[in-house]
Amino acid sequence: MKKLFLVSLFLVFAFNAQASTVNFEDNDVDVLQPGTFTSGELTFTTTSGVALTSTSNPGSFNGTNALITGFGNGNGGSFSFKETNSSTFSLGSLDAGTTWGSDNFGGTGSVVLTGHQLGGGTLTKTLILGFSYSTYIFDWMNLLSVDVSENSNFGFVAFDNIDVVADTNGINPVPIPAAVWLFTPAIVSLIGIGKRKQIKTLAS
Repeated sequence: MKKLFLVSLFLVFAFNAQASTVNFEDNDVDVLQPGTFTSGELTFTTTSGVALTSTSNPGSFNGTNALITGFGNGNGGSFSFKETNSSTFSLGSLDAGTTWGSDNFGGTGSVVLTGHQLGGGTLTKTLILGFSYSTYIFDWMNLLSVDVSENSNFGFVAFDNIDVVADTNGINPVPIPAAVWLFTPAIVSLIGIGKRKQIKTLAS
């Protein structure tokens, strides 16, 4: 019965969440990207200092497509992203690191991320970057969008492999816990019936 309960919970969340990694491999690269573009399931809104590129460079750049801030001017840059279908989502992790030009500043810097949640809540995290890609873990949930702002006092920053989990029920996340509560009484009843049968068997 415990296995049945765990399987039921797994199915509830599996049908309500879809995980994906946005790696920019489906985008045209080596061009500035001011404005709006879509990659995977996310829509990005960028400033003039942001570009998509595949150039292989020292440091954080590994030769695959990535989103670069500070491109074209070296004076920082910012972008935001959200689910293209406007659903709420969770941010699991992303890769980030400084790249060319940053060796003039010791190869380190910082990026501030601000998550905007359904209901008006905000979450903030500062990433201290090195001259190579690092994976930064998040446990941000119930997001409508995320803003990313680079410190403009150092070179360029590369972003890649943004892991997100979309809420397939749209912008209202309530159906997930509601489904759990609907399943729970039925599972508890099944566990109770199983225990009663076991007691009767032992008694006989």
